[in-house]
Amino acid sequence: MGSLKDSWTPPEIRDEFLDYIDAMTEKTGLNKLKLIEYSGISTSKYYHWQQNRGKPLSPKRDTPRSHQLLPTEVDAIVEYKKKHLELGYRRLAWMMVDEDVAYASPASVHRVYVRNGLNTKFTRDGGTKHPTGFEQPESAHEQWHIDIAYINVFSTFMFLITILDGFSRFIVSWRLFRTMRSLDVEIVLQRAFENFSGVNPRVITDNGSQFLSKDFKSMLKHFGIEHSKSRVNHPQSNGKIERYHRSIKSECIRKQSFLDDEDATHAIGKYVDHYNYERLHGSLNYLTPYDYLTNNIDEKIAERRKKLYKAKMIRKEYWKQKMTDSA
Repeated sequence: MGSLKDSWTPPEIRDEFLDYIDAMTEKTGLNKLKLIEYSGISTSKYYHWQQNRGKPLSPKRDTPRSHQLLPTEVDAIVEYKKKHLELGYRRLAWMMVDEDVAYASPASVHRVYVRNGLNTKFTRDGGTKHPTGFEQPESAHEQWHIDIAYINVFSTFMFLITILDGFSRFIVSWRLFRTMRSLDVEIVLQRAFENFSGVNPRVITDNGSQFLSKDFKSMLKHFGIEHSKSRVNHPQSNGKIERYHRSIKSECIRKQSFLDDEDATHAIGKYVDHYNYERLHGSLNYLTPYDYLTNNIDEKIAERRKKLYKAKMIRKEYWKQKMTDSA
């Protein structure tokens, strides 16, 4: 009876359902309201069907909208959510479009989840609003954010040093260390310049001792790199990489126990690849960091719009044919 509750129901199916309820009431002697409740539809919908039993279709009340999701689309959206319960509806909507699972707007996906009891939306307290900090970059490799996160590996603290591109959120370089010396930061920065030669980003860090050392400053001077430090007691100035470290801890590190350095490095490496090339980012129009790094934004958004439009036309034809068959 889930389809009767969750989507438009043709008149012939409604009449068949009403006949079934009448027959079961007479056969079992059960209360009709109880049978309706067990069927999964509301009593108001039942009585509306009863009132319009045998009547011709009413254009206002009985005709499905041309853009209404098809039953197969609703099923696909529900099943996809069950496989990704931890993700929000906006990200899931665009993941389904990109993976050709279903072509529906975030609002439509949200309605499906609410009707099926799958909505997992929650709100965090945003706290006191802070200034936006540094001027936001307009292209890749204008700003690189560097930060250090603590990682527990087999009851031993290790240090994850990461460099993130401020425009695309792409992880340009990272490495796991048992120490967090200035030399360790320099190694990660050197690797970043090897991965992306010819760039000249401004480096943004907090005020940790590793970033204030003479050796680190000398390295930046050697590459001709400008260094900006976040305000004391104001980590939001380096908030993009702080947010990334929160994501990798909640989505990767805290979900497993590492046996040794190699095990941790392997797991983190897999997550970084997922984050860079597959994970849709809420601050990037639900595209990937790689899409922004390679300036593939307009092409990807246009592709999504094309898919949504095509799905809309298919729905329109489906419901048109459904009405013709019901006439």
